[in-house]
Amino acid sequence: MGVVFFIIGLGYLIDLPTPYIPIWGSYEVETRIQGEGEVIFRLGVSVFMGFNFGISYGGKQIVGKGEIDFNSHPNVQIKIGTSISKITWSVGYEGEFYSEEPTGGYVVIGGLPSWKVIPYLGVSFYHSFKPFWGCELGIIEKFSLACEGVIKNKEHNINTGLRFRFSENVAIEYYVKKIKSPHPSRGIKFWYIDYIQ
Repeated sequence: MGVVFFIIGLGYLIDLPTPYIPIWGSYEVETRIQGEGEVIFRLGVSVFMGFNFGISYGGKQIVGKGEIDFNSHPNVQIKIGTSISKITWSVGYEGEFYSEEPTGGYVVIGGLPSWKVIPYLGVSFYHSFKPFWGCELGIIEKFSLACEGVIKNKEHNINTGLRFRFSENVAIEYYVKKIKSPHPSRGIKFWYIDYIQ
């Protein structure tokens, strides 16, 4: 069974975008719970082949104590891409509040999602250029290991996560962000993906 069957939510690895676009006619609902009681909800829709549109919204201290601090506005994600030979590429834009540091505009390329190991490389621009990379390794049919990194101001921030697929529609990921820092942050991400009837 190819890795494509247990990698769900191909649009993102942990924080950073991948070059992959979910199948036309599909949609995904994602919930992310992370440090400072932050909860983020995201809806992504592949409205036609090679084009994905998403919107997310959330806030801090939604879970736990303290006054809830909602984000000032929703975040929009737009991605256009395709595959040429054995390479997949996409260009896109992601605004504030979805990831810890906004990606902004980006270009990213990677291997085919049917590979056992899926690498990709990209560069983003939000106030400054930031190269980034990612890789997902299929361990067994229901498990995969994700790792990604971004270079900013000569610092290399690395995130890692473990994904488990309950079914073809439902998956969960436990991740740790900025693992090289003195105080890495942890979170859990849930996905549901299906097709528009």
